[in-house]
Amino acid sequence: LGEGLNIVFPFKQHVTNVDVRVKVWVHNEENVYVHTLDFHEIRVPFAINYRIKASDAALVLQNVSGDPAETILRHAALLSLRTEVGKIKLDELAQSVSDIALAIQATVTPQAEKHGLEIVYVSIEDSVVNAQFISAVNQERISERNIITAKNQVQVAINQAKEVRERAKGDGDALTTIGEGEAGAIDAIADALGFTQSEYLLWLRLTEWDGVLPQTVLGDTDVIVSLP
Repeated sequence: LGEGLNIVFPFKQHVTNVDVRVKVWVHNEENVYVHTLDFHEIRVPFAINYRIKASDAALVLQNVSGDPAETILRHAALLSLRTEVGKIKLDELAQSVSDIALAIQATVTPQAEKHGLEIVYVSIEDSVVNAQFISAVNQERISERNIITAKNQVQVAINQAKEVRERAKGDGDALTTIGEGEAGAIDAIADALGFTQSEYLLWLRLTEWDGVLPQTVLGDTDVIVSLP
């Protein structure tokens, strides 16, 4: 410095390195489940591949602390996942993972761009069905099978009762027919002999009597028996 009064402005320069390579944020929380259209509770891990835009690195450093994806993308990504999975059934999930990934990417991209991030791609991992939910579903299915079995058993019992009733009705009808036939035969014979039905039955018993009188309790056979 030369002689005299000099004003020196302090100058401090701090350089921070920003990694603009592709990073991966993975959602794989154990207790975060979503529901399919047919009410299956599943866990769907997914990964967001992103990077910080070089042109916006200063903005990201200034406004975001910690993991940018966790801070900026997590909420929107989980909301999109819940919405998309809720549109499909469990057995359709395998062929729908690409659509779900694209939907999540479309949802988080505007949010990412506002904060200096670029979404490269989103990938869906294998889904995991809640074990407790599976157990509950299995118990429900067992209960439903038990109810169906009980209903079937009741129906079998009802059918058997109907068969017994119909068979009894048939037996009764047969007995009635036989009885009516015998009565008709008696009437025909009695009419041919000139008897009433009662007279014919009395005559029939007398003609078939072997002449042996029934004994009384005291063993006496000298009794008069009036045959009906």
